[in-house]
Amino acid sequence: MGIIGQSIKVKNFKCFGEKAQGLENIKPINLLIGRNNSGKSSLLDLIEYLCDPADMSKFGHNSNSPKFIIEKSLDESELRSVFSESVSGGVIGGNHWNFGRNFIDKSVEFYVKKMEVKKL
Repeated sequence: MGIIGQSIKVKNFKCFGEKAQGLENIKPINLLIGRNNSGKSSLLDLIEYLCDPADMSKFGHNSNSPKFIIEKSLDESELRSVFSESVSGGVIGGNHWNFGRNFIDKSVEFYVKKMEVKKL
C-alpha cells in the first residue's frame, strides 16, 4: 500500500492533544512550515514511527496513549484481492465482488493503537 494520496494523523502524541492532526494529503514532496514549537518535528517523528515502529507510549500527551490514524482511498485492485468474483454466500450473502465494488474510491481509516515489534 503506497502512502501518496493518504492522510496521516495522530492524537495524544507529544504536543498534539485529543483532536486528530497531521498531514491531510501526502504528495511526493511535502513542505512543513510553521512557527517554532508548532509540531513540525513531531510530524516527522510520527512518519518515522510508522516506517519503523518503536515504543512511542512515552510521547503521550497529558498521560494519554498516542493514537495514529491513516486514511486511504481504496482502489479496485486492492478490493479485488479481498472480494473474489468466484465466491458467494457467507455473511455477505451474494457475490462477494458485487458487494466489494461498492467500496471503490471510498475512504477508510486505519487506527494504529500499539504496534508490537517482534525481534527475530
